[in-house]
Amino acid sequence: MSIRFDDRVVLITGAGGGLGRSYAVLLGALGASVVVNDLGTDPSGEAPGTSAAAESVVDEITAAGGRAVANADDVSTEQGAAACVKTAVNAFGRLDVVVNNAGINPESEFETTSRAMLERVMAVHIGGTWGVTQAAWRHFREQGYGRVVITSSGSIYQGFGNRPTYVLAKAALYGLVRDLAVEGAPFGIQTNGLFPGASTRMSSPGRLPMEWTTEVVAPVVAALSHESCPLNGEMIETRGGEVRRLFMARTPGIEVDAAQLTPDIVLARMDEIMAVDGAQPGALVHLRRA
Repeated sequence: MSIRFDDRVVLITGAGGGLGRSYAVLLGALGASVVVNDLGTDPSGEAPGTSAAAESVVDEITAAGGRAVANADDVSTEQGAAACVKTAVNAFGRLDVVVNNAGINPESEFETTSRAMLERVMAVHIGGTWGVTQAAWRHFREQGYGRVVITSSGSIYQGFGNRPTYVLAKAALYGLVRDLAVEGAPFGIQTNGLFPGASTRMSSPGRLPMEWTTEVVAPVVAALSHESCPLNGEMIETRGGEVRRLFMARTPGIEVDAAQLTPDIVLARMDEIMAVDGAQPGALVHLRRA
């Protein structure tokens, strides 16, 4: 029997196309009431926005018998992020899941990237994720339940070479997942990170394998969003039917008397420092709160 989301309300940002659309359609088919947020701009974030993309996905969900509403607020602003959550509560009376998917990906080499472009990318990826999740947090705490999925990217360990703002933003979101996992755990809130691989407008269509479709990423998002998911503070990578855990690890390294450590020792023993045999993932420490 398939998992269900009956009586659950899910907010998905950037859901007017690509990955977000596939998440919305699947979750709607599994019984969730879905808020489809999309500003309707292009991958660079420069084109004027429109609600048409979000409304099209809503029509697709409702035509199949599901429940959904559209939202075209800009998650990169505090007001827009709060409005997304308000849309969910006004339309369906509650909110249970936030899938932070909205993003932009302008192509620009580090040397020529303007501060304005940097700030715009940070505002969408980090500010949007922060704002929407923070606006939802109060509702999650009050009901003692919430699921948060934050979209990072394999670019943080592979790199693009010409999208430093995007890579920087996605790396920051890795840290946010880990922190929210600790803070939310006492209140029944679980936060996990997603590293999706799929051919979309943002990922240069035609450069990825044909089997890397957005539809095969959606089941992983549904699993992370479900009440039965045991994970918290984890990073899950998925592409073309592959699903794996990613984590930051510590190698055994070296241990030298602090007074004896010199640059020469570090360089001479670099192979030992870098050896991955016996590496251990970093552990989440759930802090006891007064």
